[in-house]
Amino acid sequence: MHLKSIDIEGFRGISELRMSNFGRVNIFVGKNNSGKTSALESIFLLGGMTNPEIILKISNQRDLILNDVEDFRYIFNNLDYNSSLRLSGTYDQSDHFRELIIKPNKNSNRDIKQINNSSLDSSFISDAITELSLHSTYKEVHKQKVSMDSKLIFSQGSFLVEYAKNYVEKFRTTLLPPRWTTALNLEKKLEDLIITKQLSSIVNVLNKVDPAIQSISLGTGGIIFIDIGLSRLIPINLLGDGMKRLLSILLTMPDAKGGIVLIDEIDNGLHFSAQKTMWKAIIEGCKFYNVQLFCTTHNYETLKNLAEVVDTEMSDFKESVKSYTIRKSGDNTLVYEYDFEKLDFSIQQDIEFR
Repeated sequence: MHLKSIDIEGFRGISELRMSNFGRVNIFVGKNNSGKTSALESIFLLGGMTNPEIILKISNQRDLILNDVEDFRYIFNNLDYNSSLRLSGTYDQSDHFRELIIKPNKNSNRDIKQINNSSLDSSFISDAITELSLHSTYKEVHKQKVSMDSKLIFSQGSFLVEYAKNYVEKFRTTLLPPRWTTALNLEKKLEDLIITKQLSSIVNVLNKVDPAIQSISLGTGGIIFIDIGLSRLIPINLLGDGMKRLLSILLTMPDAKGGIVLIDEIDNGLHFSAQKTMWKAIIEGCKFYNVQLFCTTHNYETLKNLAEVVDTEMSDFKESVKSYTIRKSGDNTLVYEYDFEKLDFSIQQDIEFR
């Protein structure tokens, strides 16, 4: 199931934003702090709308460790609990529509006392925020609308999750952060490919980036090893961030078959000379695994390499590539949509569109 459009209201730095006409490969372009990552996170939240844990995951990926009820504010526009937070989107399967509304819940326990030792004054805490409620709805053509509720609760210094009952998510949405992390469970994904004898295609792609690479294997403790023709296998950590980045992308696609892959800073750590190979691999992966891709970048070379690959070697994919420039204008977030022809023309004419 692939996303056709999304409406974002009151999420992080985005007060209001609508994007539509998504393709199979979608690139969010813009300056730092323009809202690119927030747009990715919105798609991730909507894809797992009944799973409150996602709020913790996207915070952790930004190195925002939630430790207090006040940290709930990070997902609301202007850190304002009174700001409406609503995400909705349409999907291609069965004209699927879904909506997620997140609201803070207040604790009306007026017996809680807070002591200020410096002044010996005391005051009552009223209406303290102790949880977030997630109200989710989805509607498919010729079917009744379904509504569900879940919660993220802060209690005694830790977060508890209350899941929606009798609902299992129908498709997969995966978010890759800019950095390699054990939370991606890449070792398990690699193991699955080894067992199902699908590893050779990934090795072939990595070999095009570095001809010395001959094979990939999984060692004890979940360590990923690469054979580059030496007397011993080399841990992938020694081959640089770019190789780890490419491998994380390639391992994620089979696992997200038929769903959506979100990649923040897709070119992070990858030298520009390897980006054409990256794009070829990603496009082939999108085709083979029926994956829809959303990614962010502000790197001109990354966009140029994508345009050259599609224009010269994968022309049948032109209608599937879309670019969205996201910009801040005061408190507003603006978006400019480019199909492949407009993107390619802007690059050829050296027109600034980032």
